[in-house]
Amino acid sequence: MPSRSWWGRRVVIVTAEEMRAAEQWCEAHGITTEVLMDRAGRAVAEAVLALLAERPGPVVVVVGPGNNGGDGLVAAERLARAGVPVTVAHVPRKLDPDHPLRAAREAPLRLIGLGLPGGPDELRLALRDAVVVVDALLGTGVSRPLSGLVADAARCLAGRPRESRLVAVDLPSGLQSESGAVDPLTPRADLTLTLGAPKVGCYLPPGQRYIGELRVADIGIPREAFAGVRRQALTAEHAAALLPDRPVDGHKGTFGKVLVVGGSERYLGAPLLTAAAVLRVGAGLVVLATARPAYERLAGRLLEATYLPLPTTGEGTLADTAGQVMLRAIEEEGVDAVVLGPGLGRSPAVSRLLSELLPRLTLPTLIDADGLNVLAELEQWPALLPARCVLTPHPGEAARLLRSSVRAVEQDRLAAAAALTHGRAVVVLKGAHTIVQQPDGALALFPLANPALGSGGTGDVLSGLIGGLLAQGLAPAAAAALGVYLHAAAAQRWSRAHGDAGLLASDLLAEIPAVRRELRQRRQQERGAPAEPVPTA
Repeated sequence: MPSRSWWGRRVVIVTAEEMRAAEQWCEAHGITTEVLMDRAGRAVAEAVLALLAERPGPVVVVVGPGNNGGDGLVAAERLARAGVPVTVAHVPRKLDPDHPLRAAREAPLRLIGLGLPGGPDELRLALRDAVVVVDALLGTGVSRPLSGLVADAARCLAGRPRESRLVAVDLPSGLQSESGAVDPLTPRADLTLTLGAPKVGCYLPPGQRYIGELRVADIGIPREAFAGVRRQALTAEHAAALLPDRPVDGHKGTFGKVLVVGGSERYLGAPLLTAAAVLRVGAGLVVLATARPAYERLAGRLLEATYLPLPTTGEGTLADTAGQVMLRAIEEEGVDAVVLGPGLGRSPAVSRLLSELLPRLTLPTLIDADGLNVLAELEQWPALLPARCVLTPHPGEAARLLRSSVRAVEQDRLAAAAALTHGRAVVVLKGAHTIVQQPDGALALFPLANPALGSGGTGDVLSGLIGGLLAQGLAPAAAAALGVYLHAAAAQRWSRAHGDAGLLASDLLAEIPAVRRELRQRRQQERGAPAEPVPTA
């Protein structure tokens, strides 16, 4: 089966430098800064008006010295001319000429100069009555700790009444667009209206906790302006483009067979979840290879699977011949992909198995859970990886592989994911906003976070989804991206009905076909085909 494109329809994720380059491209192609600022201000005003439709009242716009402040001034002027009571508090501006400030002075709104005596006190009083507050202090312009009048304004924002809604223009002021780091004075937004394209820091800790709802405002920057950016969000459009075909005359052999290697005395559920997910995502067959003591307890628990009991020693550990048994089964049974690790356990026997098996695998291979933990204990482990390989670590497993710490991984998730590829593997770094990193530098991440997924076994389901897609012919990067989307979207479906806690990993399984169907309908509609086949007599 042909592999789908990695990129699909792109929603790029940018750094501040990449955003500046896009704006420079626009300037060179006749789209001026003033035009972009006007579009941004309109988008902010429309977002504020939508909030006021729910709860009318005064608006306070806090304006910084640069273009982000200019966006806020355009929004304030438009809101005032629409009849909204608006107060603008501004620090001394750097633009010359400052057209947005001149337009604001001519509009029916109140202006507070924060550099004048009593300015911050006037802002605090205005904030007491505000229904919506707009943070247009800095956006992506922050490069050092907040200080001076900007810091004073940020303190006022932090002390506003809780009932008011805070709308951040581009980013909450003080949030670093590249790293997600935040200044101690960074205000927490209810809504962040990011301009042109989302910024990397929106999806990284701790910044992701300051964003609130994230919306992207289209301000008319053409796709060509972002041509060099290789980061993107995993959208429904992207995922739909990656779906493998399902020929009407297909059968279980057409849709691939996966060998799941896992299970041990303590971890019996993990391989069952993985195997079930393989089938739920559309693969035709799954074989569960496990040590004989585990096999005797697992056999028949998943009726649709077949089983491969692996030889063990008298102590119940995997025998040295287990690798040969698996390699023979792969060849004789027509296996299309391997998932290695769910519940496998950590022992010298597993270490010997991986050392022997991995260099001899030529099939697409996913390594997860104990497969990763044991791999991390091996010297020069990157050299053992098969050519078409996917690694799916959570931060703890990533830290072991990198000989690092969980804290270091979480402080720079992008760097950790890139380092783990070693130029060979596709890496799925799990967590809020799961990252899919290619060896060549291309990256995708899921744009929503869901705490309901913080439950044992959900990672085993993800491994099965990706493994099943590998068996259906998707390249490792495409299988990883689509698997992450399906997994996260299934959790979103569950949460809409049940909330953000209480999800069992097995609950995801029933949601997967529904998400897959929604994606297929989306793709059919985009192609102009009927969403569902029309029966004929």
